[in-house]
Amino acid sequence: MWSAIFVVLLTASTVGAVYLGTAQGERDRQEQRQALAEEHYTKALNRLDAGEYEFAIAEFEYVLKLNPAHPLAAQGIAEAQARIAQRTPVPTPTSEVRELAADDLYRQSVARYQAEEWTEAAAILTQLRALDASYRADEVKEMLFESLYRAGMSRLDEDRFEEGIFYLDQAIALKPLDEQTLSQRSLAVQYMTALGYWGVDWPTCIEKFGQLYAIAPDYKDVFSRLYRAYVTYGDAWAGQGEMCPAEEQYARAVQLVNNAEVAEKYDQAQATCLVATPTPIAPISGTTTITMTELPPGFTSGRLAYPVHNSQTGAYDVYGLFADGRLVHLLSGADQPSWLWGGSALAIRDLRAPGIALLPANESAATLLMPGAGWNWPTFSPDGSRYA
Repeated sequence: MWSAIFVVLLTASTVGAVYLGTAQGERDRQEQRQALAEEHYTKALNRLDAGEYEFAIAEFEYVLKLNPAHPLAAQGIAEAQARIAQRTPVPTPTSEVRELAADDLYRQSVARYQAEEWTEAAAILTQLRALDASYRADEVKEMLFESLYRAGMSRLDEDRFEEGIFYLDQAIALKPLDEQTLSQRSLAVQYMTALGYWGVDWPTCIEKFGQLYAIAPDYKDVFSRLYRAYVTYGDAWAGQGEMCPAEEQYARAVQLVNNAEVAEKYDQAQATCLVATPTPIAPISGTTTITMTELPPGFTSGRLAYPVHNSQTGAYDVYGLFADGRLVHLLSGADQPSWLWGGSALAIRDLRAPGIALLPANESAATLLMPGAGWNWPTFSPDGSRYA
């Protein structure tokens, strides 16, 4: 009888759309962005104190890009703009004084440029252009472009993707980038996007890293990331007792790296999945509970919910199997069950209403939540406060 139970693992998995590790992964990513935002906020304050107001504004704007809710970045922009406004009404320096100041800034920028201190060179060149846009215009523009370009590429090499893209985008504002640089920027954006799903949404993470691997298999750690994602996602499925989808992920991982441990996991998942073939079981009426004499191998804790076709009614019935051997008929005329995380309620697709419904614990009637035949595969958020 237990072989019938495992058909659900192949055909009607209840965890198909669940985000595994959502809360922790999202918290980690947010903490990284907050730390980067604070780092650039400190840089912005230093630029402000140094009188480099235009570059301070650029840093403050980047802080807001990382954290739109930052409480002080907007205030910093306003302060920098106010200081610029206070600076402009002073008597216009003579052309000789302006030229001397421009000469001094130019010498500083050249020194920084030759020392390959790209961010510092870019800051000084930005000041120079603000002071006198006509001063050696072509040369200054070229040096500023090169400084921004070099700063951006060095950040990408250091895996500081958001900063690298920030500097490259400033360079693009001066003149177009070559195809190779645009390609590197695109790869960085794709990598950063894929990394954003790490530990949050494994299916999308695998999809994004898979796309990146297809076009640039040697880029950064894309290969190892994709491999680890397959293994981790397979482990997550196996941890839910879902061995058929686990087998699929392990198979993909083994295709990339023939690791003995993962190969063993694949063999075990495949062996379990092979016995998960549909076998009709006698219908159980009402909410009758029976005790099974034999459980699936390895099923020592937890519970399963699965639909079984009822040959007498021509519809589907939902059953619950528990590790203590109880097999409970939960509901008729329903499929696609999904347990509430840490609870006993069950979301199902009601085939009669139709729509998505909730079956509370120890009750025989479900409450319709989302009416309509177009709704499928109900899932709960990890904290159980939302459903979809």
